Amino acid sequence: MGRRRVAGYKKAATVDDHYADLHFRLARCYLATGDTQAAKIEFALARDWDALQFRTDSRLNDIIREVGSAYAGKRVHLVDMDSGLATSPLCPDGIAGERVFNDHVHYNFDGGYELARLLLPTVVRVLQQDRGLVPVESTDIPSRDECAKRLAFTAWDEADTAAGIAKMLARPPFLDQLDHSARQARLEKRISETTGRIDQAFVDDVVKSYDDAIKLNPGDWAIRYNYANFLYQLQRYPQAMPHIQYVVNTFGQIAAFRVLLGYCLAGSGYVDQGIEQFRKARQLDRHSKPIKDALAWALQRKRELSQRTLN
Repeated sequence: MGRRRVAGYKKAATVDDHYADLHFRLARCYLATGDTQAAKIEFALARDWDALQFRTDSRLNDIIREVGSAYAGKRVHLVDMDSGLATSPLCPDGIAGERVFNDHVHYNFDGGYELARLLLPTVVRVLQQDRGLVPVESTDIPSRDECAKRLAFTAWDEADTAAGIAKMLARPPFLDQLDHSARQARLEKRISETTGRIDQAFVDDVVKSYDDAIKLNPGDWAIRYNYANFLYQLQRYPQAMPHIQYVVNTFGQIAAFRVLLGYCLAGSGYVDQGIEQFRKARQLDRHSKPIKDALAWALQRKRELSQRTLN
């Protein structure tokens, strides 16, 4: 069946060989028949002829390599991630897929780890040679699990990321993708497998992971923001407040951070302070509907509390 389809698709390519979906279908057939080299070529063509240019195509990659080569002796150091990933254990057939990416372009945690692993040796060498900096700690590459521990990347964060990706992919222009339904089903299964085992022990493990990571690096605002989000979703607003307050103190110009702080304040009973944060967020982004909705919710909550007091 696979070989007959290959023949049919190759015949169709004689009519229009610039149709991305045709190359994608042909690549999948080659992969199914074990011809990984032909599959890699066809996947690359599918990417290059995609009408929606989300990804860096072959032409841009070639330009990057040419520039890196031309300036190689001028303190420019090229790390070829494209070729490096092809040799990763996450890509046994030399093709980066769902074990590396969350979607069509964004790396998942394992993919990000692979990129960092490829990049670190060159970064260390450049800092030593060009800047004369000497490492004060070991430059051995930490394991994937050690990185996850230091960054507090838990099973909850993995499911939360997958939920965000699933929500994005449920909207155009992704609905017409050939494997859209199957991909969404796999995402939803991953999410339900995690959320289905959430109990007090699960929550305690996540909380400990965040607390441990913050002790290791108390100035990491991203860990604090993720922790605040987690606690907010658990409706532990007072616990979330110091972490999101730290983030707002660091990046007060980001409206979304003030919105989360506003919800945590209002949820903790400080409705007026929450309203103040929503109003500051609105000044930063006057056209945001979520901010307008947040402010309307807080004002309504204040009216309801006032009415209860009067009664």
